[in-house]
Amino acid sequence: AKVRSKKAYRPQAVGEASDNILNREFTAGKPADKWLTDVTEFKCTNGKLYLSPVLDVFNREIVAYSLGRRANSKMVAQMLDQAFGR
Repeated sequence: AKVRSKKAYRPQAVGEASDNILNREFTAGKPADKWLTDVTEFKCTNGKLYLSPVLDVFNREIVAYSLGRRANSKMVAQMLDQAFGR
């Protein structure tokens, strides 16, 4: 087995932070009232894989998602097109 040294985490600033309009109120009175999204990185044997889901706060349902080898605006745009198409 190879022992690899751990790399120090260095956050990268991409774009601008959005306003906190939810104010940690993660409940909704009707479907599609509040959606949450994020991009998550998974390390796989063949490299990294990125997941970008949209979660409906009302019933915790995944409304849409996209997977990609790169976390870029194209992947997020595909996810949003899929979500708004519902």
